Amino acid sequence: MKTAGADNAGSSGYYGLLGLVVLVVWIGMISSQSFWTDEITTAHLASQPTWTGFVRELEQTGSEMLMPLFSVYAWLWVRIWGISELSLRLMNLPWAFLAVASGISLFRLYRLRPEAILLFLAPFLASFANEARPYLMTLACALLALVCLEALL
Repeated sequence: MKTAGADNAGSSGYYGLLGLVVLVVWIGMISSQSFWTDEITTAHLASQPTWTGFVRELEQTGSEMLMPLFSVYAWLWVRIWGISELSLRLMNLPWAFLAVASGISLFRLYRLRPEAILLFLAPFLASFANEARPYLMTLACALLALVCLEALL
């Protein structure tokens, strides 16, 4: 159900500005601090030099098999950007942009106040930007799926 609220040309720029604030905060959260246990698994899988080695290791992990798209994405990312802790955390950036853009689309669609985008600054969401895990990918894909569902209805 769409709610009443401001959605005019002036609020478009405001949405964009607030979205930029969210992205700057999320990017500022990215660090090269030491990995924790699950991130080490991501790094181990992504560091496999061959596709065959990657698949062999992926089959052995158990929980990583539940999210193979992320593991493949991490492996491909490392082929392009390298295997440092910072590089693995930076792989969240495309998903951060997609999450914020999809969120803005939904908030505009439902005519929510532009300030609603600041919900993305909730500490647990902002901390996801600093983890080499699929959290932002999941958020971005879920929001994009909602945008697509709304377009079909």
